[in-house]
Amino acid sequence: MFEQDSEPYRAWQRLGEEINALRPRPKAIVMVSTHWESGSSEIIVNAEPNNTIVYDFYGFPPEYYKQTFTSRGSPTLAFKIMQLLSGSGMKVTWQLRGLNHGVWVPLKVMFNGSTDIPIVQVSLPSGRASVPGTLALGTALAPLRAQNVLLIDGGHSVHNLRVWFYSSAHASPSTAAFLAAIPPR
Repeated sequence: MFEQDSEPYRAWQRLGEEINALRPRPKAIVMVSTHWESGSSEIIVNAEPNNTIVYDFYGFPPEYYKQTFTSRGSPTLAFKIMQLLSGSGMKVTWQLRGLNHGVWVPLKVMFNGSTDIPIVQVSLPSGRASVPGTLALGTALAPLRAQNVLLIDGGHSVHNLRVWFYSSAHASPSTAAFLAAIPPR
């Protein structure tokens, strides 16, 4: 997670440098979190004005639970997101909550511990939305890009730390199939 000599860490740092160099700078960041499922068919938008962080991981070294990331939210943007999603036929609600590790960990590395760019976290519906559902979510959020809002997917395409840490096996058949379905850039 915080291995500074790793390629993912360096890639996040480079991305943060690129974002900070944008002119104009983004007015906000909307991050869809693959680590936050609503528990229903609804999508939840975080309307928290003062982003705290949630240590929603277990079994890591103690220093991981002392990490901090300073940012703020934007209730105004959160409610604009809700309008876009409901206007696209999606069930949506809001909540006040901290940022989960799928959001704050990469942003902490990208922005060196803090950012003044407002961050709004958006959940996935329960069951890790289908590919068509995920594409529909992205399509519904796309108009924000014209308003200089940066859209980021806050997770990996697939993520299973138990396999990663405790197995020498390569990608599972379902992971390999998913990765094969992602179009190259």
